[in-house]
Amino acid sequence: MRLATPALRDLPAWPARTPAGWGVLTTGARQVARTAGTGRGFDERVAEVRSLLERGEIDGLRARLHERQTARALVDVWQHDGELAARTMRGALVREMVTPTHDRPRRLLTIALAHLHLTYFDLLDEWEVGLFAELGAIVRAAVGALPVPAGKPSGADLLTAFRRRGDVMTDERGPSTVAGEVIARDVSLDEWLRSHGLLGATDGRFGQLLRQAIYLERIRTVDPARPEDLDFLDDFSDTALVHAAGMDGLQFGHLVVQAMTSRTSTRPSDRWLRTILDVAGDPRLEHTPRWARWWQPLPSECVRTMRRWLSIEDLKVFLDAVERFGESEGRYDLQRMFPARKTFLLGLYESEVVLETRLIMGDNARDSVNRQLGGYKADISRYPTDRHTAVIVVDCGEFFLVEGSHNFKLYVYAGRPPGDLMDRRTRVFDGALLKEDLPYRHQETHPFGHRAVEAFVHNGLWQGRALEYLVAELRQDLDPKKLLEPSDYLSLAQRGLPRLGARTLR
Repeated sequence: MRLATPALRDLPAWPARTPAGWGVLTTGARQVARTAGTGRGFDERVAEVRSLLERGEIDGLRARLHERQTARALVDVWQHDGELAARTMRGALVREMVTPTHDRPRRLLTIALAHLHLTYFDLLDEWEVGLFAELGAIVRAAVGALPVPAGKPSGADLLTAFRRRGDVMTDERGPSTVAGEVIARDVSLDEWLRSHGLLGATDGRFGQLLRQAIYLERIRTVDPARPEDLDFLDDFSDTALVHAAGMDGLQFGHLVVQAMTSRTSTRPSDRWLRTILDVAGDPRLEHTPRWARWWQPLPSECVRTMRRWLSIEDLKVFLDAVERFGESEGRYDLQRMFPARKTFLLGLYESEVVLETRLIMGDNARDSVNRQLGGYKADISRYPTDRHTAVIVVDCGEFFLVEGSHNFKLYVYAGRPPGDLMDRRTRVFDGALLKEDLPYRHQETHPFGHRAVEAFVHNGLWQGRALEYLVAELRQDLDPKKLLEPSDYLSLAQRGLPRLGARTLR
């Protein structure tokens, strides 16, 4: 069920002082947990245990795990040395630590193990398969076996947290569960942690994943088209945040981009698109190291979605170039035809047939566009034939278009565009290629022959003729009302709307 947007918008941002506050509390809690009840000589025992682990003398260590100080020292070494923990922390050692000759688990050791579990959390299974579940079960069993102190304030410590929410803290998807609760209840994460006794125990992987899950939950519930609700996206300019380890072997930035491109919005805001581009770069530039790092690990649907979203930006850039050229040059014919061209191209996008677009522009047109763009940095190839001309290629899957701003027909092609036309490594396209070579090659190679390409001059009811070709001959089920201005639709309706597949090309 989708959460209400207002609750999300009202969710307080983390104050700048909050991470520092967590650090102070965590340091204090860690020091208390480390030294309480350890007795004299604890630091010497820690050094001794570390030496045994580093030398691989595990049997000698096992023989002393019945000693409380040795058991605590072992947890302390693991807690503060992740590399050594990764090499030596195994389920068998943990089991021997908590099941010596005592009738019930020791309270301070249980607290230390709970901290250890939250510190490494999902990393545990990378060290030994099943270690995450085993340590979680050991901690929960130990907590359950301890007596509840009479008169203990509710939510005051880590043991209480495990008694109440052990199911969440021993579940790899627990951070996502907590994130949903935080947003649904419209509370700050700081408040949730304090009420559950966890405020000083979240500087490890559990806390990191919890904060990441809050971001991902916001992404899943906010409206991508409302930039006023997207201030939290500014946090992703922090490279340390997006480069941090996420779940399933991905960096957090991968999870952010995957969550953002999983939304169903057809027109997300510029702020939404800019964030994705800032984190992962342009998904159309496949032959770059940045693409390999950020887009290749993601599901292909994420790439397709972002390409579709960028196509609406390209369409707006192209149409803006057409409109400005008509106005600056006093071209009344271009100004008069502009609404029809805009409706036709945007209608294809709204019909959800556009997969990808490509901008090609003369130097003056490109410079002018780049000055106007602001946040969106379009990928624009060069058109050396005319410095004022703007061209757009529109890949619609079963057909594609090539259209220019002026002195350029609308070319409609059956099938997919050739590879070199969409290959972003090719950066220059001249008029002869786009107006002569490309149509000729397509007619020579496509099964439809000379009928695989139709060129339409922008005058009269040109869009009606293009629609006739698409619907009647290429069998594209397009709604004329989406592609035509109301007056043009009425004119075409009087002549007769195109019928699907009315003419065959074979």
